[in-house]
Amino acid sequence: MQSIKQVANTHGVTDRTVRNWLSDARQDGKELGTMRSGKLYFTAEEVAELSSYGRQSDTEVLETEFVVDEGNHREIKTLSVPNFSSLEQFRTGRIRQGLANPTHFVGQVGGYLDELEHCMTIAESEQERELAQTRQTKRLAQQRIDRFRRRADEYRIKTDILASIQNAELDEIDDLAGEVSAMGKPPEESPQDGLK
Repeated sequence: MQSIKQVANTHGVTDRTVRNWLSDARQDGKELGTMRSGKLYFTAEEVAELSSYGRQSDTEVLETEFVVDEGNHREIKTLSVPNFSSLEQFRTGRIRQGLANPTHFVGQVGGYLDELEHCMTIAESEQERELAQTRQTKRLAQQRIDRFRRRADEYRIKTDILASIQNAELDEIDDLAGEVSAMGKPPEESPQDGLK
């Protein structure tokens, strides 16, 4: 497979010439070339077909002089094809702008984009580090909260048990206090016992 530039180099012509051949071929209804990665490539057969359009244009040579001679009673005229030394008269008045130093521009763009990509890589690393730190913080906080939750459950159960024991002990003390109070009183006599 050959690109337009490779075909031009092989045949010793410019890229523009190869594009003209391609244009002629397309006018004849032929679809040549296959697009790959934004470039047009041709098989060996297609290159041979393209170059045939170059040979056709080579054989179509314009003659620069014509001689009209129909006998001695006719005036012989010599016709010349006008010689245009430039294409200026065929152009419009539009100014065509160009880039002074394309290689330098591409280098600047490349350097600028390399720097941006480097900054993007640093920013991604920083975000990844921050995410890892956030995840670790979440994990540690979750562990601590789980530990506290277990301790709070334990506290609730234990204080309930202790309160229950404390209340039982106080009930027993209350009973003992009642016994002590009862010890100092004589037994109560009923009113009928006194009448006997």
